[in-house]
Amino acid sequence: MTIGQRIRSRRKELNLTMKDIFERENIKTGNLSELENDKYLPSVQTLIALGRVLECSIDWLLTGSEYQVAPPPDLDFRALKTEQGLACDGLPISEEEADLIAMYRLLPEEQREDIFDVTHLKYKKHVERKKESIYWTYAADREEKSDPSGAGSAQDGTA
Repeated sequence: MTIGQRIRSRRKELNLTMKDIFERENIKTGNLSELENDKYLPSVQTLIALGRVLECSIDWLLTGSEYQVAPPPDLDFRALKTEQGLACDGLPISEEEADLIAMYRLLPEEQREDIFDVTHLKYKKHVERKKESIYWTYAADREEKSDPSGAGSAQDGTA
């Protein structure tokens, strides 16, 4: 079926005359007749007007089929995780780590950025806390005291 045939078919389905279309969308009856007889292809503006008056999509007018929206990607993070077979630093990623990665990949970019920023902040805080904590100084002292060679000594006079 041609574009012209689809226009005529739809117009007749809706019981519209060429004059009805002219009155609604200002497409002259002579031009509409030439379109329906495939004398020429409609302009974009005419296609838009025909889509409105004929209550159909421009896709259908041009191709005879409706535009199909691609289905959304599979949002099942468990399926993604098993398909990927993930590893980090040569070690297999745990179930929990794989879940986190799969969910992260499904987030929109701005939310990924937020997650990355929070994770970086937590990591930085952890590293700095480790450096500043008296516990880590004390734990280091214990390791030196337990040194069987006797080479270790207490730092800063701590026990």
